[in-house]
Amino acid sequence: MAQEIAKQLAQKFIWIYAERKIPRYTALNRSHPEGFTRERMRGNPDSLFQMIVLAAYDRQPFTIIAKGWEPIWGVASAGLSLPAILRQVSVFDLGNVLSLSYEEIERRLAGCLFFGYRLHSDGAWTRYCKTFKDTADQVNSGLLNMIESAMSSRDVSTIHRQLDRIHGIGPTIASKVVMYTLREVRLGSIHPGELYPAVKPILNEYHNARLVQELEDRYQQPDLVENIFEALKELGDPFAIDALYYVDRDERELREFLGLNEVAGLGSRDSKQIQRVREKQKVKAKQTRSIPEGVLQVVKAEFGNQPFSRRMIQQAFEAAFGPVNPSSFLTADWTVNQKAGYEPHPDSGRWYKRHPILFKRTDGLLELYDPLRRGSWTLVNGRPERFD
Repeated sequence: MAQEIAKQLAQKFIWIYAERKIPRYTALNRSHPEGFTRERMRGNPDSLFQMIVLAAYDRQPFTIIAKGWEPIWGVASAGLSLPAILRQVSVFDLGNVLSLSYEEIERRLAGCLFFGYRLHSDGAWTRYCKTFKDTADQVNSGLLNMIESAMSSRDVSTIHRQLDRIHGIGPTIASKVVMYTLREVRLGSIHPGELYPAVKPILNEYHNARLVQELEDRYQQPDLVENIFEALKELGDPFAIDALYYVDRDERELREFLGLNEVAGLGSRDSKQIQRVREKQKVKAKQTRSIPEGVLQVVKAEFGNQPFSRRMIQQAFEAAFGPVNPSSFLTADWTVNQKAGYEPHPDSGRWYKRHPILFKRTDGLLELYDPLRRGSWTLVNGRPERFD
């Protein structure tokens, strides 16, 4: 029964991915001069360099402040375009970046504002000058040819490993680049079924991770998505697992197609079972809503008045409550900068507070700043809430 449900859902994933996501994103890229198409990218190392660099910015905090990935990839209908900003300071060209020093790239990126955020850092550990140089070196060493000539799963593993070595990329973004280049833009002629070594890290992406949990809860099968992945491998399109992202982010009406707007897999006669499932879901929802309060208590007990990072919060939480998926933990997750959430403004030198970040103040209280909520600071100690 479990395998049959997984296979049925896998077939639906393939339809959503091939008939909804890919056509929609292909049309979007073709309608903008900065869009990535097969015609533009084939034999064009510059284009691959640009794709990897933009993929490195397709994450928090940039997706939050830009209210989506479209401005980052230069395909928004209006407003700021990250490619245009990078072009203005001459760091969006492979040849230029190869000739520039780390210090010069850092200086140029620090002078760029993207929705009020400077582009030299993500506010945590990523230094984008190193991302740019690593990417340029990889592309200049034949990465595009490696992608275009890939024919086997072993080739895919090698490509994913090369991308993962780039500072600021990591396994999830590396998987996305493999998906973009070899499955969606189709730079090579490799069969989609051979791409499976690079697929699983993409499940750590926020939208995918959220829908994975929801699917497994609704169908009451903790290994459901693993079984779907195996079914997709057999059907020859493992990257169709990214239909999860598309449904959660772009076309939520398709949730019902996956059985997510009801207690899935249960017939109308199974009223007692339905009731038990719904009660369990209510308990789980209540526990989820209470998690942040527990997190705050644990963090206060663990770190006192000291600044703390997202990793430290996660470790404290897991010590008290057990494992948690870091991709869906808290979006207010960036590290404290020097003086409990302040840092010197690059222009004025005055200390200022940054973007959607959970801070510990000097008095020990936790504070959330979110410019998308009217730019106000909100104390979260008194009445904690989950920030999704």
